[in-house]
Amino acid sequence: ERPGSFSERFDRLAVLLPDAENPLAAPTGLPLKGKLGLVSSPDRSSRTAEDPNNKMFGPRFGFAYRLNQKTVLRGGYGIFWLPTTVAWMDEPENSIINGTGTTWVSTIDGGITPACLVAACTALSPLSDFARLSNPFPTGIIQPPGRNPNFQQTLLGTGINAPVINNTYGYAQQWNLNVQRELPDGTLVDIAYAGSKGTQVCNPFYRPCISETDTTSPPFSPALITSGSLTAPTVAKGQLLRPFPQYTGFGISAAGNRDSIYHSLQAKVEKRFKGGGSILASYTMAKLISDTDTLTGWLESAGSTDWGVANNHNIRAERSLADFDVSQRLVVSYVLDLPIGKGQRFMQNASGVAGKLVSGWGINGITTLQTGFPLFIGNSQNLTNSFGDTGGFSRPNNNGQSAKLTGRAQGRLNEWFDTSAFSYPPAFDFGNGPRTSPDVRTHGINNFDFAIFKNTKFGPDERFAIQFRTEFFNTFNRTQFGYPGQTCCQPDQSSFGVVSSQANLPRLIQFALRFTF
Repeated sequence: ERPGSFSERFDRLAVLLPDAENPLAAPTGLPLKGKLGLVSSPDRSSRTAEDPNNKMFGPRFGFAYRLNQKTVLRGGYGIFWLPTTVAWMDEPENSIINGTGTTWVSTIDGGITPACLVAACTALSPLSDFARLSNPFPTGIIQPPGRNPNFQQTLLGTGINAPVINNTYGYAQQWNLNVQRELPDGTLVDIAYAGSKGTQVCNPFYRPCISETDTTSPPFSPALITSGSLTAPTVAKGQLLRPFPQYTGFGISAAGNRDSIYHSLQAKVEKRFKGGGSILASYTMAKLISDTDTLTGWLESAGSTDWGVANNHNIRAERSLADFDVSQRLVVSYVLDLPIGKGQRFMQNASGVAGKLVSGWGINGITTLQTGFPLFIGNSQNLTNSFGDTGGFSRPNNNGQSAKLTGRAQGRLNEWFDTSAFSYPPAFDFGNGPRTSPDVRTHGINNFDFAIFKNTKFGPDERFAIQFRTEFFNTFNRTQFGYPGQTCCQPDQSSFGVVSSQANLPRLIQFALRFTF
């Protein structure tokens, strides 16, 4: 496979050049590195931001072998390269030169009057000069720099991110081994081992962090950097100790520097009944370890509670259970036609209206039992003094004891886990706590969905049918509690370890009527 990198019709793409001399080096006389370059320019001759990979071999291997009339052995292995669209931070629409923001300054006197943003503004100025809902940007909207020759100047003093030319392409290896056996009564038993390993998978951003709190005068004149915090009279000394001090952040977008590993035991039992209906039970015991989590946190189980990377100089310390790791999951589904009525075991000779009433009944349902997700435990304060970048905060210290508490969920809502197991780390320390806690999880799933239905056939040769269904979701109205407070060491500890939300919906009953012909 050779998906390659993105290109854009008008070459509006930027690349990160960490080792190139920055435009500020000459006017300041400072040895400044780190530059944002354009594709199809002296900085980057290609029209793509990243070099292609000509070694993206994706072998597939699979086999199936019948050991005897009742037993089959299957297995397979494959390498799958992540599509370019998965590294969505590299898409042209996300390039830093293609997006900007215009702040709406609605008022400068505490909401008494709308802000007037044009030169020589007076109380007699026309309404078009004021920031109102009908015209919130009277001075115009700031345009993205694109390939404007001044794009470097525009972005100095801000945080930038772009792909690097030699960014790696992520891939996943998947493998499985499976045994299927049919028992004498027709029951199918399926046991499998399945695994997956992600290599060089994407991480949203990368930014280095330096610990320093003292301030000093910036070495950049207002004529060189015209916007951002670096125009202030003083800046943190730590800012000037950074590898790229002319930027408040310097990040590789969609950096391929993360890995994952997944192992699972998967078992399935399926039984089909002679009188109609079947039951299927599937069980998975698994473990997913990674040093990163999903790029689409808003779609996942706990992405919004992920605290990010503590120390980008030690990615290995991020290795832990993934935030959506599920250690055990059991799902039982069933469909059963009740043996009553025409052609069934009981009342098989029923006819007329009575036959229509007693015939065609059935039930089905799904039962789901699942363990919860690992918890992120973070600090309420960042004592590392590392500027609060994506990468630059501390996690709590663990006293070496498990924080797991047992007992009914309803009895642990005010203390879901032992909060005394965690404490603030000392200043300038990242803490010894893992990215996710392996022994403390959220409330699991214990859900039963059930339905009862009736099929009534009629008309010539019974070609028509009406089905009436009553469905019960969360039949027993069981509560799945949400995440406990995961912010450690607050002044009053009021919410740490306390569950105050519900993750599922209450019982829902719905009715349906379907006509088939």
